Amino acid sequence: MSAFYFFYGITFVLVCMVAVCVSVCTYLVSHRTSYLTVSAFFFFDMLESAIVFLDEYQGRKMMADILSNQFPMTHPITKLVLSIGIMTSMWAFALAIVNKTSRLHVLVPCIAFSAFEAMSLVLQPDSIKQLTFYALRSLFMSWRLA
Repeated sequence: MSAFYFFYGITFVLVCMVAVCVSVCTYLVSHRTSYLTVSAFFFFDMLESAIVFLDEYQGRKMMADILSNQFPMTHPITKLVLSIGIMTSMWAFALAIVNKTSRLHVLVPCIAFSAFEAMSLVLQPDSIKQLTFYALRSLFMSWRLA
């Protein structure tokens, strides 16, 4: 791991920490729930980035393995939980912007996303598993933006 990527990773995690603190403090002042969803997003994103950073630091994904497409998906259950947290908080924030904050609007798409994401973890080989896992995240993000 080069020094640039080390400092980039540390800086990104610290920026996420600051964003969580600022969002929570802003919620405590304004009592708008949209700030809690932003805070949850940055919290889950910070944890996911820290796990990726940890794997890079420990050398679990070596460059030769990445180039030969034979790298396993590390921490699949943890990444699933964090992915669900990221997508749910982003979806709740998008709904808060358009004032559709009913639990049904939030839960139904997130439960469907969670089910498909969990099903992607049983695929073999690991390269297909990772491709499907992250493709579903991208698809959910694209659908949410549309």
